Amino acid sequence: MLGRFMDFYVKDFPQYCSMITPHPLASELLDMALNKGFQLACSSNCVMPKIAIEERIRCCGIDPKLFAFIPGMEHMHYSKPDPLFFQEIADNLGVKTEDCLVVGNDLDEDMCAADMGMKTFFIGLLPEEINTRATYSGDLKDLIAMLEKEEI
Repeated sequence: MLGRFMDFYVKDFPQYCSMITPHPLASELLDMALNKGFQLACSSNCVMPKIAIEERIRCCGIDPKLFAFIPGMEHMHYSKPDPLFFQEIADNLGVKTEDCLVVGNDLDEDMCAADMGMKTFFIGLLPEEINTRATYSGDLKDLIAMLEKEEI
């Protein structure tokens, strides 16, 4: 069964990439972060094999090799929204959680990284009435500006 699932992601899934429109600033953001010395980790929920997540990254027009770590169900012990998912990624990178920034668009599944001492950047507008664990919020332009000014 797993073999057929893997075959799907290698042979069939790429044809669906035409339905995805990559964000025009995503590559710029990743390149800037790498040029500033950041290690990149994908923090997509690991409910699929690593190869499936790599193919999803490719569909966004991004080379998975940019990431020092990509989670997959075959080697992770936790998944979102468990904050230990983010601890496990930091452990795999060999970094302290307080030196990490998690960027995500889900208040529950991504911002819980703050529970592990990580800084968080919520992509989107935060409703005023919501008490969130997001350290920062905005859009990719805002995040790029913060990186340029070394505010993160």
